[in-house]
Amino acid sequence: MARRRLQQQGNLYEQGGWWKLRWREDVKLDTGDVDRRWSKPAWIGPATGKKKLTETQARRMAWENFLCKLDQNNIVPKSIITLQEFVEDHFTPEHVALKKPASRLYYASLLDKHIVPAFGNFRLRDVTGAHVQRFVTAKLAERYVFTRKKRKGEEKAPAPNRVQANWRQTDIQTLARMG
Repeated sequence: MARRRLQQQGNLYEQGGWWKLRWREDVKLDTGDVDRRWSKPAWIGPATGKKKLTETQARRMAWENFLCKLDQNNIVPKSIITLQEFVEDHFTPEHVALKKPASRLYYASLLDKHIVPAFGNFRLRDVTGAHVQRFVTAKLAERYVFTRKKRKGEEKAPAPNRVQANWRQTDIQTLARMG
């Protein structure tokens, strides 16, 4: 089947025994202008060894897993919206606004005091699990408590544990995936 006009072809190349793919994407500059640059490479599969892929197989896998999704606009190549813009324009009005009042206050506090200052200038697609893990680890090192405050009649507030910290980490990753 012939390729439609203006379809993404990408640049498939072999490096270090692996097939890699990159494509052109929009990048927002500091001046506010938009520039077209190459994406970070995506690993397609082995080019050497027992289970090596031929160039035709690698090109087909690149199309099925990456390029066809770009053409269908299922994913935008490296979204140029920042996390702060996403929180203000989409997450707060579409997600936080539907919560109960106490939850809205909690989300507003968490976003304004911690998440937006840490990740606000990152493009939404650039926030990785490693960034989130470093953020959570730093907050735990600061003795930031991800749990509720002490209630009347309790001697002390419950101690934070890994499950609660991981739950907050999942919140941040969900926020990044929603964009």
